[in-house]
Amino acid sequence: MNIRNFLLWASSLLLAPLSGVAEEPVVGKPVSFYDDIRPLFQAKCNGCHQPAKAKGKYIMTDFAKLLEGGDSGDPAIIPGKAKESYLVELITPDADGNAEMPAKGDPLH
Repeated sequence: MNIRNFLLWASSLLLAPLSGVAEEPVVGKPVSFYDDIRPLFQAKCNGCHQPAKAKGKYIMTDFAKLLEGGDSGDPAIIPGKAKESYLVELITPDADGNAEMPAKGDPLH
């Protein structure tokens, strides 16, 4: 499964209780925030998006701020609507294979 599908699936599962509506999961494997998502955020995101740095005024180490978003003014994650979430838009490669985030390194795959 690629990272975009994983995040779509994981965010819809994790955030569905907040909205009462979940998108269809991409695969049937249960997602663990601690085992599956946290390591990805630590490796690819938290270096720039944490209280000490807060690039784009976006903090990903606090759940409320993770949802809220940063400079763009758009909510980063819309509970139960992963496909509409700005975070997913930023990490999704375009037709040329380039993604806005992560800013340093290769696009997530």
